Amino acid sequence: MRILALEDVSDDFEALMEGPFSDAWRYGRFEATYGRIEWDPVQTASRARAKLQEPGSNYGLFIADILFPDQSQRRGKSITEGLGVIRFAHERYPHLPIVAMSRGGSAPDQSHDALRQRVEDLHGPIYINKRDLQEGRIGDDELAAHLRALLQPRIPLQIMPQNDIYLHAKIEAIGEGVIADLAHRLGPGAERFEISSLQQGFSGASVFKLFEFRPGGRTPHRFVMKVSRDAENLRTELDRVPPAGRGHGRWLRYRCKAPVEIRGWHAIDVELDHDSCTLRSWLANGNADHASQVPAVLDQVFEALQEDYTDGGLEPSASAVERLWSSYGRRARAHAAVYELWPLVRDHVDSSLDLALLDWFCRDQHSRGLSARTGIFTCICHGDLHTNNILISPYNNPHLIDPARRDRWHWATDVARLAVDILVNVWDSGPKAYEWSSVAGWRGAVIDWLRGATPVGAGDNPLAWSALEWLRDSYQRYFTGMTTSTLPDWELRLAYATDFLALAGYHEIPPPKRAFALVAAHDLLQGIGSELGEDIGSPPSV
Repeated sequence: MRILALEDVSDDFEALMEGPFSDAWRYGRFEATYGRIEWDPVQTASRARAKLQEPGSNYGLFIADILFPDQSQRRGKSITEGLGVIRFAHERYPHLPIVAMSRGGSAPDQSHDALRQRVEDLHGPIYINKRDLQEGRIGDDELAAHLRALLQPRIPLQIMPQNDIYLHAKIEAIGEGVIADLAHRLGPGAERFEISSLQQGFSGASVFKLFEFRPGGRTPHRFVMKVSRDAENLRTELDRVPPAGRGHGRWLRYRCKAPVEIRGWHAIDVELDHDSCTLRSWLANGNADHASQVPAVLDQVFEALQEDYTDGGLEPSASAVERLWSSYGRRARAHAAVYELWPLVRDHVDSSLDLALLDWFCRDQHSRGLSARTGIFTCICHGDLHTNNILISPYNNPHLIDPARRDRWHWATDVARLAVDILVNVWDSGPKAYEWSSVAGWRGAVIDWLRGATPVGAGDNPLAWSALEWLRDSYQRYFTGMTTSTLPDWELRLAYATDFLALAGYHEIPPPKRAFALVAAHDLLQGIGSELGEDIGSPPSV
C-alpha cells in the first residue's frame, strides 16, 4: 500500500512512520490484505497537495503532522497549512483514510482537545497525540485498531447472497474495503452498494454484479464490475470498445474512461441491462421450454458481430492458424496439460490414444507449415466469445461485453470459442462434471454433433443442445458474400481442437472435463490428419 506521509522533521518521520506505524502494520497483519507499506514522505503541505493531485497517485492512507512553523510570523506554529491539506485531501478523496497528528502547541487552539475536535469535525480523519505515540503510551495493538477502523469500507457494501461461499472467498482475496472503495470511485454519488457474483474470470480478473443505490432512488443502478491487478488489460478493454451504435447496440457501454485504482487493484464497470445473467447460466439453468428461443438469441449475437466481419472483410494471413491460440501463454498451458492429464486419460478414458499427436500439435511445426498456405483467412472478431462474455436480459435480449481481444483473428475464432465453451462448461455442468464415467458420453456427444446426429445427453441439456445445433448449421451464413467459396470445414475443426486444448489448460475446470477436452482435441486432429500433414510431414500416428 502506498502511504503519503507529511512530516516536516525528518527525524520524526524515521521515529514514527518507520517505527510505531510500521510495527502496528506488522502487528495487525495488514500486509496479507493490503500489501507492504510503500512510504512516500513529503515535508511541506504544498508538496502533499501536489502529490495528491498527481495522476495515478492512488494512496491507500494519508498520515500528516498538522502543526507547522508559522512562516508568516517566523515564530511559533500554525495549524492553517496542516488542517488545510487534511481538508483538501478529505474533500477530494472522501474515502481516503487519514491520520492527523501533532505534539500540540501553546496556543489555546493548538491543545490536543482543540485539534482533535477540529479533525473529527471533518467526519472521517482521526487524530493521534504524537507524543503519546512516540513515548509508547499508544501501543501497537491500539494503533493497529485505529488503522483497522480507518481501512474498513465506509460506504456500506452488502454481499448477496450471504451464503455464497465462493463470492465471499473472492471478496476476501481482494479485500472488502478495496472493493467498496473501487465501487465508490466508479460511482461516487452512491449511498450504498450490493454485490453478487456474475462469473469466474479465467483471465485473472474477478467479475461482480454491482447494485448501486443513489440518494432518493427506489431501484438500484446495475453494473458489471471487473477487478484485476492487470491495469493494462483493463485499459485495452476500454480502448477497444466499439463506437456507440455499432453491433446493433448489442455492446454494453462502459461508464468509466479509465480504470480506477485502490491499493494495487484496478476496476472498470459496464452498465447492465436490467438484472441480466450470463449466457452460461441461462443455457445451463434455463427452462427447457426456452430452447426454442436460443436460435433467436444467437442470431442477434452474430448479427451484431457481422458488422465487424463484413466491414473488416476476409483477408489472407500467414499467421491466421497460429493466431487461433490467441497467445503463447494459452499454447504453453495446453502443452503442460497434455502431460499433466495424460495418465488420467489413459487410466479413465482410452489407453489407445496417441500422446505424440497432441505433443506435436502443441509445438509450432504445424502452424509454420500451415502458414505457408494461401487462402487461410482472418477477419475482425470478438476474440473471446465465451458464454460469460454474453449477457442475457430478463427479456432474452443478448449483449456483448469484454472487447479486450477485439481484433483480426482466424475467421473461425468466435464460433469455435463459443461452441467449445458450451461443450466443456455448459453441457452437464452439474455434479456430472466431476464424474469420470461421464467422459465417454461427452466424447460421443461431440462426434454426434459434428455428424449431424442427436447425442444421448441432448435431453438433459436442451438449451445447450439448441445452441450447438445453431452454431453447427448457421455460422456460414454470416460470411455469405465475403468469399466466393465455402469456408473449409477442416479449418473450423482445427479451431475447435485448439480451443479444446486451451480449456484443458485451465485448472478451474473439473478434471474429468479437462481430460474430455484433451480427448476431443485428439479426435478432431485425427479426423483432419491429412490436411495437417500436407506439405509439412505427417503428424505422428495419423
